[in-house]
Amino acid sequence: RSSDLKAKLKKTEEAYENIQRVLAKSKRKSACYDIHVKQIEKENIKKDLELQVLRKELQEKARSVSSLNKDLHQAKLDIQELVLQNKDFQRQIEELKQQQELQNATLKERLKLQYNLQLNKVKQEMDAIKDEDRKS
Repeated sequence: RSSDLKAKLKKTEEAYENIQRVLAKSKRKSACYDIHVKQIEKENIKKDLELQVLRKELQEKARSVSSLNKDLHQAKLDIQELVLQNKDFQRQIEELKQQQELQNATLKERLKLQYNLQLNKVKQEMDAIKDEDRKS
């Protein structure tokens, strides 16, 4: 019996040592796992912060794009208005040119008439002077 007890004791001690080795190995693995988990958590926090920064930048750029789109739309409206104004001005200039040409033609005709009237007046006066010279 004593040998049986010794054998059982030896087996129990071996089992206990195996359990101690497994436990130590498990503790080392657990410590490595904890360190690994903490590293992953740190990386995730860092990535979350980077993501927040990127989201904020994206929101700012989206606001900027929206503002630029509004400005572009207003600029297009302004350009359309200026194009219409330009067409009106060109039409007005054309009308003024035509009026000026008409006024120039009218003035030219008036000057011709005055010239001819003056010329006829001078001829009549010369004829009158000639008649007086003949009578005398």
